[in-house]
Amino acid sequence: MKKLYLVDVSSMFFRAFYAVRMLNNSKGLPTNAIFGFLSMSVKLLKDVKPDYLVYCYDLPGPSFRKELYSGYKANRSETPEELIPQIPYIKKISELLGIPCIEKENYEADDVIGSLVQYGLKNQLEVVIVSGDKDFAQLVSDKVKIYDTMKDKVFDPDAVVEKWGVRPDQFIDYLAITGDSSDNIPGVKGIGPKGAQKLLEKYQTLDGVFDNIRLIKTPSVVKKLEEFRDMAYLSRQLVKIVLDLDLVNNLNDLKLKPIDKEKLSEVLDELEFASFKKTLLNGGTSNTSQTSQTQSPKLNMKTETISLEGVVSWLHERDEILIWKDARYFFIHKGDQCRVVEGELSELGEILKEKKLKWMGYDVKSLWREMGITHGNITSDLMLSVYLLKSGSVKDLRDLYQEYMGLSLPEFPQPEDIVNAFYQTRTVVDE
Repeated sequence: MKKLYLVDVSSMFFRAFYAVRMLNNSKGLPTNAIFGFLSMSVKLLKDVKPDYLVYCYDLPGPSFRKELYSGYKANRSETPEELIPQIPYIKKISELLGIPCIEKENYEADDVIGSLVQYGLKNQLEVVIVSGDKDFAQLVSDKVKIYDTMKDKVFDPDAVVEKWGVRPDQFIDYLAITGDSSDNIPGVKGIGPKGAQKLLEKYQTLDGVFDNIRLIKTPSVVKKLEEFRDMAYLSRQLVKIVLDLDLVNNLNDLKLKPIDKEKLSEVLDELEFASFKKTLLNGGTSNTSQTSQTQSPKLNMKTETISLEGVVSWLHERDEILIWKDARYFFIHKGDQCRVVEGELSELGEILKEKKLKWMGYDVKSLWREMGITHGNITSDLMLSVYLLKSGSVKDLRDLYQEYMGLSLPEFPQPEDIVNAFYQTRTVVDE
């Protein structure tokens, strides 16, 4: 199953602020949280290569929970002064990296995540919530997990039970009893985690606890439950994550988009993040003078987005195309034009399988399977060419580009980077 990663941006951002020593650019702008946030983002994109990814945000104003309980989050300390000027850069950089960013007025990032979890499940996706917030334990299931990047810990249903002593489906009621000091949620005063675990183990739910209150043999516990009954049910409302927000039109809204290289370069220059600029945007760095002399000249091309309908009129019989798909985009290159295709692969397959095209790429047949294409004319498959040249384990394009050209792709290459790497590597392999 394909995976949808949902990132709790506030959790990542605040952790980054406290994890990275204070940094400033030459103009005095604090940059430590931005640096840490960008480091975490790059690591996530590099390590997990998500099929779908969304950064979920809290808006500055209060959520509906403040209307339910005026004391909600009333104990939160002021945002650190050095953090405030860094906040606007977080969303800006995320969007320039091509990461979908979603927020919802009157709701919190938790609710955005909860609703996208349900959307993902309805679309047969596995979901990974990237956060260190325990509240998300209520969403965990066989197909929904929490990934705490700071602790490198994944929470599945068994891990939730091991950590908190209750099942994911009991977690809302668990917090309703224990409360949550970080959000100033009252719960039942005087009953902590151990007490809540025992009650839920025996009576399963908050309703079960109060329906059977006469069976509880500890008078002090009964007294606390009776005194704070209303607070327990109010707390339950406060900790329950909303699951039914209407946030996206289709799965395409959750896909990574191409990086805006020009604007990202400007922001990284402003922040004086030279190392990130080299990692994210530079490429084609030669490790040997000999191989750099043999490389083909880079193709100049314009990359645009095209709809499925546009593909029909753009491609003609006998056209030779280079086709490529990764987690960020699916594109077709023809001549000096490159088009990032919007839409599902299966739908595109229906369009292209009737056209007598000449196909090029890397492991074309695997891509055909995703598209529902069973046969066609493959004029160049770099994976097969390398395999015939020296049988054994076949590397990906990045490794082949390094091995045969002595050149490196950017960490997150653009279509033009991939197209040039393909043609340059193919030239050397075919020789």
